[in-house]
Amino acid sequence: MNKKSLLNKVNVKSPFDGDKSEKLLELLLEEIRYAVLDGSSFEIEGFGKFTKEHREMKTLLYPRKKAEILVPPKDKIIFTPSDEMLKRINNG
Repeated sequence: MNKKSLLNKVNVKSPFDGDKSEKLLELLLEEIRYAVLDGSSFEIEGFGKFTKEHREMKTLLYPRKKAEILVPPKDKIIFTPSDEMLKRINNG
């Protein structure tokens, strides 16, 4: 599912018009972005938690050329589903 299909589903189930639903989704995504970029986490109860994780530089072996590759350090956004969400997924 992408953002457009999510907005379509929200518009069907929401009392808001399309513009208000889209603005609400944009604000939610913006707040998630800001929280994660600031180094804190963003948790939605019953859904999951977004956090930033720093990955250090590492060396990998490139088998075709039998050479080592340096992977630069980077930050990744990690999503951890809540226990409730995992139960719902695993139980169908």
